[in-house]
Amino acid sequence: MQGNGEMGLSKEEKIIMAEMNAIDDKDINFDDIPKLTAEQLDKFKPSESVMISIRMDRDLFEYYESKKKGLMIGVLREYMNNNVGF
Repeated sequence: MQGNGEMGLSKEEKIIMAEMNAIDDKDINFDDIPKLTAEQLDKFKPSESVMISIRMDRDLFEYYESKKKGLMIGVLREYMNNNVGF
């Protein structure tokens, strides 16, 4: 498995990626990119998070740990948003 993000790219795509990577950031022209509005920028602000510690059964932990990162938070948020009570 390749660790450089080029897995599955064609030869032509790899050439384009190499050319893009060779461009220095200061040489990129951003003039044709519209400025983001305050509303758009607000969507990128992370929500305030709190560090917690919980105990759970090992099988439950291993299940969520085996899934993609952030899945447990997504499950908890879905639970909250659907007004599921105890």
